[in-house]
Amino acid sequence: ATATNLIDDANVVTETADTTKPTVTSATLNYSTGVLVVTLSETVDASATDATKFHLNNATGTDDVTLSVAPTDTDATTLTFTLTEAQRVAAIAISGTTGGDGGAVVLDVDALGVTDMATATNLIDDANVVTETADSVAPTNQDTVFATDVSTIIGESVAIVSSGDITNNVWFAPSGTTSFSAGTTMTTAGGTATTILAPAVAGSYKLFVVDGASNVSAASSATLTATNAGSVPPSSPVPISITGQAVATPAHGGVISKINTDGTSVKVVLPVGALIANAVITINPMAKAEAVLSRPIPAGNSIVGDYAYNFTAVSGLNIAVNAFEKALTLTFIYTNEQVEGINEGALKIHYWDDALNEWVALADSEVDTVNNAVIATTTHFTYFAVFEGESSEIMDGDIIQCQNSDNPFAVYIVKVVGDTKYIRHIVSLEIFNYYTHLKWENLKQVDSLDNYSLSGWARVNTGSNGTPGPTDKVYEINSDQSKHWINMTAEQFLQHGGSDAAIYSVNQGEMNLYTTGPDVMSL
Repeated sequence: ATATNLIDDANVVTETADTTKPTVTSATLNYSTGVLVVTLSETVDASATDATKFHLNNATGTDDVTLSVAPTDTDATTLTFTLTEAQRVAAIAISGTTGGDGGAVVLDVDALGVTDMATATNLIDDANVVTETADSVAPTNQDTVFATDVSTIIGESVAIVSSGDITNNVWFAPSGTTSFSAGTTMTTAGGTATTILAPAVAGSYKLFVVDGASNVSAASSATLTATNAGSVPPSSPVPISITGQAVATPAHGGVISKINTDGTSVKVVLPVGALIANAVITINPMAKAEAVLSRPIPAGNSIVGDYAYNFTAVSGLNIAVNAFEKALTLTFIYTNEQVEGINEGALKIHYWDDALNEWVALADSEVDTVNNAVIATTTHFTYFAVFEGESSEIMDGDIIQCQNSDNPFAVYIVKVVGDTKYIRHIVSLEIFNYYTHLKWENLKQVDSLDNYSLSGWARVNTGSNGTPGPTDKVYEINSDQSKHWINMTAEQFLQHGGSDAAIYSVNQGEMNLYTTGPDVMSL
């Protein structure tokens, strides 16, 4: 039979709603253009995208670079974001490309960041792999930064124009240089500097601009001619710098400072006769967190401020100066906020002793509390930092570690209630992502855990002002990252040896980290 249907309209359709939530399937980031393309599992409503839910991170949960500019797409399976210049530079610094720290960024997407065409929103979608393309675009403004030929005496300050990017560095170096290192024939300044020192050796030099991804500009058309006229004239002033680098001389010494944006600074004064030859003096800040990882801090102590500093001196032919003929004076300036709650009068400048593998206090450290300064002398260069005075006092909220314990790698959070000090084992390093006050650089070492009471009890308080709510449950947190509801009344909990003071208040994010195990029926 070949019968065909008639018009058959208005048939009822039984619908099943789209409840599948969108997820990220891949992401690419071009550091030259700052364009991030995120591919999703389905078509999404681009106009409903919340860019602030997208984070480029060194490690999941750190929110290192949070996007702010909405994607440019119409409804599609991809979202295209263009990073701001500050975001692009910050992402390069934590990338696996040149200029980064060696590990590729990951893309974390918070819940409610993406909405599909059926208005379903995404769940938390973290640790997405990002395919990175290195920044390969070299700066081109070297002739703007250094526009005309200049002749000057070695070590003198030379005026330049800011390169306009704080992550750049500008260099005077011989023509044809491709690898840059501060020394007698190369000097450097920050990307927004308006002066740079002439090298310490007479000769002809070009200016180069090097960006944060180590891309090098062409040599400047203009030439710097540095001369010594046979010797440094007796009337030459003391070399002074506030950029952290200067050429000091035997006849005049030098005053080199590094001034930070937060009002802190560090200065070294070289007296006449401290050197036997001209030398490039450089002060390089080192983030405190990095200093802590590579140069352990003494127990019960911590670095004041955000930096330790690497002091170096290099004379002719890049020869390191390891000792000086006369004592140099170091001055560290700190802020009131940095010494809040600590014994200001006990501050000391410490130096890193490579032979002993430890920080050592400079014995003549003095504190000027009126001018917020710590002053000491040294006859050698290494890493220097200001430390709090020795103290065994452990405060509520501190994080501690005891290398003499059965588990020397374990880290604990301290809770102080009256005369009792409780400690809770941090069973997952991811916990640090949920509390801004927990920072590795604040880790304190203790000699013993004998005076601490170990607690594994935790609760998410939902009452007003952080108090427990009527239905809030207390859990026992185990080292295998499992949680177990203590299934008993408050009276039974106390009768079995429990203590309300020993219960730690945690946030829901941390509690969600743990897998749920069997209830605890007795302590």
